[in-house]
Amino acid sequence: ANADPSVISCMHNLSRRIAIALQHEERRCQYLTREAKLMLAVQDEITTMTETDGSPQSPFRQILPKCKLARDLKEAYDSLCTTGVVRLHINNWLEVSFCLPHKIHRIGGNHIPPEALERSLKAIRPYHALLLLDSEKALLSQLPLDCSPAMVRLIKTCSAVKNLQQLAQDADLALLQIFQIAAHLVYWGKAIIIYPLCENNVYMLSPHANICLYSPLAEQFAQQFPGHDLPSVLAKFSLPVSLAEFRNPLEAPVQEVGLVFHHKYTANKHTP
Repeated sequence: ANADPSVISCMHNLSRRIAIALQHEERRCQYLTREAKLMLAVQDEITTMTETDGSPQSPFRQILPKCKLARDLKEAYDSLCTTGVVRLHINNWLEVSFCLPHKIHRIGGNHIPPEALERSLKAIRPYHALLLLDSEKALLSQLPLDCSPAMVRLIKTCSAVKNLQQLAQDADLALLQIFQIAAHLVYWGKAIIIYPLCENNVYMLSPHANICLYSPLAEQFAQQFPGHDLPSVLAKFSLPVSLAEFRNPLEAPVQEVGLVFHHKYTANKHTP
């Protein structure tokens, strides 16, 4: 009740989506009626036991293993409290997807209001680039089966060294469509908007970056780049430095590819 009004608005949005899916399944096969009868039957059973034994019991633990809708609602609540991303299949059929941006987009300990996020998304320009925060394989595995082929094409073509105009040409998609897909990925916390990586750009460690020696990010970095450790790489960006200064001119060109991956860790993941 004391949550931010924008959070409550998002909750209403999720409630509407679940309600629409339930309404569809109720008309198709009386799904809601069946599930409600299951819940009420368990509740009546527990009430009878309570009256007999005299010890009050909660019906919720008994309802969960018997009622798919109850499990879905619990999963939705748990997901909102943890990741902010909800993915349900109502009656194992209709998909309900939802993202609570307050959980995903943060600067330090403060969430970014949806209005600020929307303003940022409207400010996307052709000279910007899209930096994916997950691997191509991981992102593609998260997409629903009926997702847009354009989304798949963009993810497969995406590169931090290409601006959105070049990305549209390489993916053979309209620039407006690229903007829409990019905004969608940013909203869901799967990408951020950056300026294309190039040697002349100057980079500096984000003040909100996790620089803990034994953070999960440091472990992931060590696995992906054997022989390197994240704190040492971040230390090189503690003062503003261009990639031209950072790159060793005697190294093979493959090092430039590595710098693109390094940028994922030095970038502030929660800033749109």
